[in-house]
Amino acid sequence: MLIIGASKKEERYSHKAMKLLWEHGYEVLLFHPKVREILGHKVINSWDQAIPPVDTVSVYVNPKTLWEMREDVANLQPRRIIFNPGTEDEKLISFFQKKGIQALQACTLVMLKTGIF
Repeated sequence: MLIIGASKKEERYSHKAMKLLWEHGYEVLLFHPKVREILGHKVINSWDQAIPPVDTVSVYVNPKTLWEMREDVANLQPRRIIFNPGTEDEKLISFFQKKGIQALQACTLVMLKTGIF
């Protein structure tokens, strides 16, 4: 499980998702280009620190930012990418689907809380 756009700020949805994923027993890899650690967990800052395959990617960055890293994300060979509210983009969804990656317009928090994650 990888969160793109991990944040130290407790009010951010990426932070809430990170904590809820941990509560549900998931191993979570965090990505942010400038942050080094969150709550004692290492944050990766470059794609060479991520070892494929990654089962699920949960996106919390805007589409322009994700577009710039789309090839790096695809190289992680995720089974699925969750485009959380505000991150959806038809061009990105099409890009990942063409790579054989399931692209969901959903909310990681809702999926976890309803048991459909």
